[in-house]
Amino acid sequence: MIGYHQCDVALVVPLPEEFAQLQKIAQCLDQYRIGSRTYSRLLGTPLNVWATCVGEMGNAPTLECTRDAIESLNPRIVVCGGIGGSLQPNDLQLGEVSVSRWVKDIADAAKVQDIADTYVLKTMGRPFRADDVLVGIIENLREADLQTWKIGCTQRLTESGLAGAKNDLSADWPRVQVRGFASGFVLASRHLRLTTTDRELGIAETEGAGVGRAARNIAPFVVIRGVSDYADPGKESLETATKNLWRSLAQPMHFHSS
Repeated sequence: MIGYHQCDVALVVPLPEEFAQLQKIAQCLDQYRIGSRTYSRLLGTPLNVWATCVGEMGNAPTLECTRDAIESLNPRIVVCGGIGGSLQPNDLQLGEVSVSRWVKDIADAAKVQDIADTYVLKTMGRPFRADDVLVGIIENLREADLQTWKIGCTQRLTESGLAGAKNDLSADWPRVQVRGFASGFVLASRHLRLTTTDRELGIAETEGAGVGRAARNIAPFVVIRGVSDYADPGKESLETATKNLWRSLAQPMHFHSS
């Protein structure tokens, strides 16, 4: 253990490419290896933040990684950052950030109704609920902080070669929105159109339930996702047409907002 409650935030990052984006934003000072995990302390924040990389997609490896982080770091809070697909493209657009109100594991807490080439998500069961205080802090960024973040996002949009895409986005882009998350590999298909009648369900991703399950009754948690696609059959063509620029842009968006 690095130190009893010396860690304010354990930041769990799913993929190496996302962790590389984090390292560009926040310099890593110290690195400790505990068992099979490497933990990096981040500079540029008033909090004592230690980050670790899962190394792969999926709730199972994320569950194991988060459990290890909690045992090794004894954090006050757990945050999972990454990218996800929007299930509400009119309200939650590319490059925007969504914060989890709750996370439902599609494998055991929801069912999917197959209608032609469409999967209608019907959430059921008890979700892993994110900490309301953490969600509120992120949702209610100070106006000065929010404007600084928006300016930075617009600059990154231009630098990424996506300036022309601004015309297709809302006038108040980008926004930080609180939504429910659906978590599971069945959501990652590029051949099915996902829809939902639940207006609060906004993000499809593959690690949040693992974090929620590991942190439940132990530490408050929240999941933050930058929107990289619309969780539909157009995901692959979007990535090809933009040469993964939206994916690259979305990866650091949630780190900046958090």
